[in-house]
Amino acid sequence: MARIGKEAGYFQPLFYANAATINAPYSGYLYLGIREGRVDEYGRSLTPGYYDDDTGYFRVDVVVWKEEDFVEIADFLEEMKEKDPENPAIMHALKEATYRKDKKGDVPK
Repeated sequence: MARIGKEAGYFQPLFYANAATINAPYSGYLYLGIREGRVDEYGRSLTPGYYDDDTGYFRVDVVVWKEEDFVEIADFLEEMKEKDPENPAIMHALKEATYRKDKKGDVPK
């Protein structure tokens, strides 16, 4: 889950995939975490004991675009795919960017 800024509510950027392209609803610091159990509207755990046995990590790559230009975004992701062809996040992001480029900004379902 993620939150941008201290006052905004949390959102879940990855409902079904390894990558997401979103327009940030707010400005500020980007807070990222995993959700285990119930959370309040800001993403703070209501069951902090649920995290006691968690181990491991997650990796996040954040790419910020000055303009929503999916031709440029798709080209960039195609270059990333050539360098790391087995990365599922790059593959998903490229698929989404290519779709948006072809459909003028619509999100694939």
